[in-house]
Parts: sequence; C-alpha cells; structure tokens
Amino acid sequence: MDLRVQACHGFRKYFENALDEANIDHERKMLIEGHFAGTRAKHYTIRDAEQLRDLYRKAYPFIRLNVNEADPSKVERGIYSMRLANLEAQLDRQRVLEAKLTILENEVQQLKRANQQRCNATSLRD
Repeated sequence: MDLRVQACHGFRKYFENALDEANIDHERKMLIEGHFAGTRAKHYTIRDAEQLRDLYRKAYPFIRLNVNEADPSKVERGIYSMRLANLEAQLDRQRVLEAKLTILENEVQQLKRANQQRCNATSLRD
C-alpha cells in the first residue's frame, strides 16, 4: 500500500468505490458507510439490518481482499467479450455459408430450367 495513503482512509475509499461499482443507491450507500447526518437518514430511510445485508451481498463480488486478485467484474467482462467475439465470428461464417447457399440454389434453378428447356425441345422434335 502507498504509504502516503492512510490505511483507514484508503480502505474507506476502496469500500465506497466497491459500492459504486455494485450500483448501490446513493442514500443506502451512505447508510452502509455510516453517514447519518441528515434528519432523513435518521428517521425516514430503511435501516433494517436484513435489507442492508442484501446490499452488502450485492456489493460483495466487487470487494477484493487481495489487491493482486483479479477484479471479478473485469474478468467477467473479459469472458463476455471473448464469447461475443466468438459469436460474431460464427455469425460471419454463417453469413458466408448463407451467401454460398443462395448462389448454389440459383445455379440449381438455372440447371433445372435448362434441363426443362432441353426436355421441351426434345419432345417437340419427336
């Protein structure tokens, strides 16, 4: 840890950022962080322990205890990016195959017409 950052302050900022990444509502985030300065926070907001526990659970995947640990949201985004790239490549291959199929279907139709014309010409001669 950078020695210029006070450990308690650094941890609090880290925790705030984790709550932000988890998209915790601002007022509930303030409750979790222990800010009860306003009348509204003391009297009009939900401070039920179970509801706050649910918010902690939502934020938990964004909290890393080891700074060398991979950020789960970034790892997950990387996995989804790879899956998206694979799906886009499959879609490109599918489009190429569909274009080739259209060409082949047109060729088959032309061959059928040519064959039908030959059959008609042969039957007229006979």
